Formats: sequence, C-alpha cells, structure tokens
Amino acid sequence: MARIKTWRFIDTGECNGHYNMAVDEALMQVYSESEKPTPVLRFYGWALPTLSLGRFQKASEVLKLDHCKNDNQTFVRRMTGGGCIYHTDEITYSLVCTDQDLETKSVKESYHKLCAFLIMTYRKLGLKANYALDHVMSFNPEEKGKLGEKTAFCFAGKELYDIVIDGKKLGGNAQRRKQNLIMQHGSIPLGLHFETSNKYLTEPVIGLDHKIGSLRTLGVKQNIDEIKKIMAFSFAKNLNIEFISDSFTEKEKERINFLLTHKYQTDLWNLDGKEN
Repeated sequence: MARIKTWRFIDTGECNGHYNMAVDEALMQVYSESEKPTPVLRFYGWALPTLSLGRFQKASEVLKLDHCKNDNQTFVRRMTGGGCIYHTDEITYSLVCTDQDLETKSVKESYHKLCAFLIMTYRKLGLKANYALDHVMSFNPEEKGKLGEKTAFCFAGKELYDIVIDGKKLGGNAQRRKQNLIMQHGSIPLGLHFETSNKYLTEPVIGLDHKIGSLRTLGVKQNIDEIKKIMAFSFAKNLNIEFISDSFTEKEKERINFLLTHKYQTDLWNLDGKEN
C-alpha cells in the first residue's frame, strides 16, 4: 500500500480579488524557497464580484475600462494564462505541489491527475462528469481539434481536462509552473452571471447558455459548506493524502503583503502586466 502523504489545507473564505491573487503567488514562492515544504490546498471565495485577466491579456483590449471605473468594478490580473473570468458566486481552489508529489512527469499528466478530484466531486453530487477529451471522443470526435483553442473569455473554450457535464463545460483550471513546481487554481461556479459580466467585456459573449453550466443550473442542491466537504474528501481520496488544517506562516503573510502592495494592487500589473 502506498504511503499516505500529508498536505496543508487552508480555507480563507471570501477575500478581495487582489488579495486572492497575491496569496496564490505567495504560496508558490514560499514553497519554492523552503527546504522541506509541505504541499498545500486552499479554498477561497470572492468578497466582491471580480474580473480576472489571464497573464498575457491586454486589459484595454478585453475590458471596457471606463465602464469598470464608473461601476467600481474590480479587476485583477492572474499569474496564470487563459481568458478573462468573472468571479462571483463560486468556490475557488488553488494548490501548490511538485510533480514528485503527484508522481507525474508532464503538464498534461498533472492536469489529468489533479482535476480527477473534480470529476469525483461532481459525481458525488449526482452529476455525470467527464473530461472534455473523453466527452468529445465519445460524442463528437471531429471536435477534438478545437480543444485548447484560445478564447478571450475563459469559459467559452475547452481544454483537454476541463470538466464537461451534459455537454456543458463547468468551471476552468489553470497552472503556473516553475520547473517541476506547480501552482494550479480553478473555479467552480455555483451560478451563472453572463448578463453582468458582459457589461464589462469589449466583446460580449453571447449564446453560451447551452455550452456552460453551473452547479445550480445542473440541479445541485447542496449548500457551499457541504460542497466544500465533498471537494476536500475527493481531493484527499484521489491523491491518497491526508490534510492538516492550517493557516499562513509568518513568512507567507509577509510575502502576501509584499505582493499585494507591490504587484496585485498596482495599475502597472493589472493594466499592463508589468512588475515593479
């Protein structure tokens, strides 16, 4: 029997978008600097609706910045790539580990192994969940070439190991890697809010109701705490690990505050993608 490994588990609840992104990067940085780091899984939410841009998107091209300013609509740039996401009414997770922790050797293999906990979670919630690749190969093999196509709005496109339920994509996931170090985060929408998010996009996304799902539109009745418990159980079961409930170390707190002040709260980063 394989040895059970220990991971840290942190639930920070609802925080503002700039803080959320600073935490994700701080956890990765501190992990990379530690002599004997412990992998970590974090659950979080969004205190205010927030638009997050992919690392390489241009804010002026994706967002109606004047509308964002007039409505005090928060936006922040992620450290991961991909398209814009409107974060509200969702459960978000992030994790930091290595390929050695996962016993994987490639980006695709790590996505496949990590996202398996989402498959397990959704099935425990009564949904028929599959990877986008498996769904396409079973029902529309000719669509395989479209997997991975870049879209300005994250949920409009599908990656190989995105989750599909009844033909609809549910949430999205992205990685940032430093050699064999992995930071992955992803969102699980409880509801859909296209009408609101479209107000701030230069190219509003139309006709996605039949392509994108949320837990509520797919019939899930459990509350957020029950869903989180199932997510944590599925993650531990999938990777054969056990959790230690934890909070941030002093070094992590210092790094979070530094990144918040010098990066994630600055226009230099959020508008232009440049760091101080």
